Amino acid sequence: MSDFLQDRRVGIIERAVFVCVLISLACGCIAKAPSATVFSQGRSGKNLQVKDCLPGYIRTKLYIAWDEEKGKLFAELEKGAQKGLPVPLYDAQTHTINLLETAAKCGDVGLLSELSAYVLIPFRYLKVREGIRTWADESGKVADTQSRSQFMYLVARALNMIADIPVGVRTEPMNQLVAVAPEIMYEHYKSWIIERPSFEVTAWKCHGHEKDATKRGRYYYFTHHDFLKYKRARELTAGEGERAFCNAIVDTDMWIVSGLVELVAARERMPDLFKYSPKDRKWMNEYFEVAVGYIEDALVEMKLVDFKGKVVKGVVVEPGIWNEHPEHAYTAYTGAEYPSEKDKAVDPKTSWDISHARRLVHVMGTLYRNHGITGSSFPDDEMMRRLANQYAYGVFDKNLRWPLFYNFIDGTNGWYRVGYAGRKNFGYRPYRLSNAAVTGGYGFWKKYNSDVEKINASLWRMLESDDPKVQEFVKKYYPGSASFRNLALIQFLPVFVKD
Repeated sequence: MSDFLQDRRVGIIERAVFVCVLISLACGCIAKAPSATVFSQGRSGKNLQVKDCLPGYIRTKLYIAWDEEKGKLFAELEKGAQKGLPVPLYDAQTHTINLLETAAKCGDVGLLSELSAYVLIPFRYLKVREGIRTWADESGKVADTQSRSQFMYLVARALNMIADIPVGVRTEPMNQLVAVAPEIMYEHYKSWIIERPSFEVTAWKCHGHEKDATKRGRYYYFTHHDFLKYKRARELTAGEGERAFCNAIVDTDMWIVSGLVELVAARERMPDLFKYSPKDRKWMNEYFEVAVGYIEDALVEMKLVDFKGKVVKGVVVEPGIWNEHPEHAYTAYTGAEYPSEKDKAVDPKTSWDISHARRLVHVMGTLYRNHGITGSSFPDDEMMRRLANQYAYGVFDKNLRWPLFYNFIDGTNGWYRVGYAGRKNFGYRPYRLSNAAVTGGYGFWKKYNSDVEKINASLWRMLESDDPKVQEFVKKYYPGSASFRNLALIQFLPVFVKD
């Protein structure tokens, strides 16, 4: 990590003070270290910044939080990447994707440069495994596909944003990311989608299409293209009464397709990013048809009532498909006491929990922006409005003074993940996933529903309040925001960017 990224502290008031830094550089008062040059490019004569893209006070708070937290984030990713651990890859995307979106919308080249340097870190610690350069721990175990695909979506999105920046304005970390990451990422996507069968549901005691699979040990594996094709057709559960979730779409599925879409979109504008042949484009087109169609099939219309009492349309992901999964065993139990065996009860319409559903913000945004890449008109404006409606009227409890959010996007508010991974007394009580509304990026959907902006304002008033009662409320229902405030602000405040 450069001295710039480790040690440079941004002015406490707001980043506008960097005008002073540029003046100092001009008169030779400050040493022109490479890192300072990298930063100054963001405020050069080729100014890309969008004026007033964030409210001033919000902008100040956001940049202070980032400058105070980034050293820790860089160190954690560096340490985890050195050891080949998957969780730091997963967390990197969760923690910074919203900030990345707003940095691009604001044209903040300096911040985009820092984020480029951040996502570059894991690319210094690759090992050759499964025929590709990837991340693996000291024993040689490859990081799980979910963590890798989630991280690579972040990188692909960053590359697509860099493509918007004139070559002469791009910084050293941006150029390094463009030079290093694309080929490695394309290796992953090609391996997953058409070359190396790596996806299975045999571990869930599901079966189907064994003759079309590759058997390794006890499990039957498919390429991601075939995996999605069979799941979309509901063909990976051969017997009546078997688990419906064998065919469920999961977040890894969404990250792989959306990450590849972003990477190809970046390559459309930077043709030297990585090489592929007409034959490669053919399998991509076939894959996009299956994958995007599968996501479209998974979204089911739901009727809602808005703030004014008007009936509107929302949308949820495969309601009821996870009913037989242990994590959903108590979704109909809403009691305050920790549930016992007799409290097991499943709400049949339950969809995704609101923490996992945050994937929809960015995945659907990618598909919406890139119809030309996917060859599909999905999602359209109406679908984006329905997603925003679902958050505003299906998840939010409509109390702007004391905002809370139901545990599941369909409005179910029962217990989730009781005893998860064998943890004693573990489980998410009703409303206890509310912090996902702060950190999940849902506020970006204000573009499609103005009531989302009211929810954003309500959450900000709550987080900023010095009223002891409100602070206790935050500690109870938003413990992540209370305990890790800077990290929460880095994820929440970007949603105030002006569309």
